[in-house]
Amino acid sequence: MFAFTKLTNHGSSHPIQARIAIFLYELIQKTDLTTIQKDSLSKLSYDLAQDLIEAEKYGLNLLNDIKRINHDWLEKNNDFLKNQPLTSYQSLTSPKDILIFLKNAKSSLRKVGTIIGIIFEKDREAALDKKTTNKHPWYQAYKKGNFQEILNDLKKQLKADLNHPLPKIIQDYSNWLEFISFFRDEDEHPKTFDDFIQNYKITRSNDFYTLAKPQFQDGTDVELFLEKSLRYLLLFSEEICILSLLEKTDSLYQLLEIAENDRDKACPKKFKFAI
Repeated sequence: MFAFTKLTNHGSSHPIQARIAIFLYELIQKTDLTTIQKDSLSKLSYDLAQDLIEAEKYGLNLLNDIKRINHDWLEKNNDFLKNQPLTSYQSLTSPKDILIFLKNAKSSLRKVGTIIGIIFEKDREAALDKKTTNKHPWYQAYKKGNFQEILNDLKKQLKADLNHPLPKIIQDYSNWLEFISFFRDEDEHPKTFDDFIQNYKITRSNDFYTLAKPQFQDGTDVELFLEKSLRYLLLFSEEICILSLLEKTDSLYQLLEIAENDRDKACPKKFKFAI
């Protein structure tokens, strides 16, 4: 007797599903890559979309929590606190959401690195021999999402400077990529004794209250970090995967961006093919 398992709660109407899982699959089929590579990339694209969706879910949960607390503070401030214990704002509703967000964000970037590695691996000696390939330092760099090493390697492979679209996009996002890597590594392997995140903190001087917003241990504002990361995660993943695949696609195909208002609500892909 067969049992069917639902793999995802998100259909093609979800922008991430449409732009990553579905569109990348369509683009993969138009490349001159091997069948093995296409199959691996198709699965990775689907898995990448699920990681991005999970990161978005937890990131938005926390971001909305922060905005709600900020709004309450501005609206009620001292009048509210006079009748409430000072611990009312001491913690977020779901403080662990940031750690889950970072986990999924880092997992997404590792999948992006692996996708790029697979796209270019056919140009390397013994690349399709998995036992041999796994020993190559370049393979591990891609698999771990080490984008500084990926950047250096791509420049050698493509014989390109930073004006080439692929190295340039990594360079453009480099500061944010380092932030994601540092915060995730700090959570997994803390190197300091400070709290990973400093939560809301209320101080009182006479009858005046001050609310300090959540920060990472280096002083980075959690709200601003989340707003940027929720934009960058999808944009970076989409742009670099598409640019990498286009390196292996016949120049006969061109991509045209679809205006946001003109995208099909049933499957809101950002690009369409033109010949």
